[in-house]
Amino acid sequence: MMGPLVVNTILGVVVITWLLRRRTDIRIVYLLDNVIPHEKYPFGRFLTRLALRQGHAYIAQSDQVRRDLFEVLPDADPGAVVTSPHPVYDFGAPDRPRKTKAEARAALDLPPEARLALYFGFIKPYKGVVHLIDAAPKLKERYGDGIRVLIVGDIYGEKRPYLDRIAASGAADVIQLVDGFVPDEIVEDYFLAADLAVLHDVSATQSGIVQIAYNYDLPVVSTAVGGLPEVVLDGRTGFVVPPEDPAALADAVERFFDEDCATGFAAAVAEEKKKYSWDVMAQAVETLAAREERS
Repeated sequence: MMGPLVVNTILGVVVITWLLRRRTDIRIVYLLDNVIPHEKYPFGRFLTRLALRQGHAYIAQSDQVRRDLFEVLPDADPGAVVTSPHPVYDFGAPDRPRKTKAEARAALDLPPEARLALYFGFIKPYKGVVHLIDAAPKLKERYGDGIRVLIVGDIYGEKRPYLDRIAASGAADVIQLVDGFVPDEIVEDYFLAADLAVLHDVSATQSGIVQIAYNYDLPVVSTAVGGLPEVVLDGRTGFVVPPEDPAALADAVERFFDEDCATGFAAAVAEEKKKYSWDVMAQAVETLAAREERS
């Protein structure tokens, strides 16, 4: 299902940008989240290269994405490529007071005193959610009923394997799976309620989820894949662990709680997130626009 959809989308981009380049003076600037897709599909590399060749300039959202761009499009002009990270996202309504952690937990019917580790986002194989499930028994052994592993997001594919894995983990009572689309007005509650965001990607280029967490000064545990270590500063704004290693993931979560890292990490996140403002992204666009006007 996703393969044909992706192929048709890219073909549409190729046609539109080809026409724009040849029939208008419009400059085409690509904002690159991923260059190399996580899932394989027919003629993927060829079609991606064909689409990107139509661009005049590129904004890469991580150094990893920049490297991937030159892998797919080796003759791209380095001067036409700017690296500008994903800006932070604020899901709060304008002029609405932000809830306290206690209020957010009450709204979501979550335990008021439990340690809460949050996974938020699409649930696909490359996201490594199964490894977070596998880490839960060790966390339960350490904290008993005082820990919650909250997994929130749309499951792509069959739900049953995740349910079966949770049931077989021995920690089903501390794992809470919320499957489905989360309305924008509720997203904020999850990040306000959590103590820690956890990403266990098997592969990644960067993640908008980190920037949502950072908006709420929430520390992050992530894997050392792609561009994630560029934004999650190990030992400062969170911890970075090897991929596909549930024991290392559980150890990092335990260290966060046992060493009372929350306050210090949150302060570091508040400082670090200044790099990820929309002003910085706007400056990247302006820089490329000015360059194109001179060319």
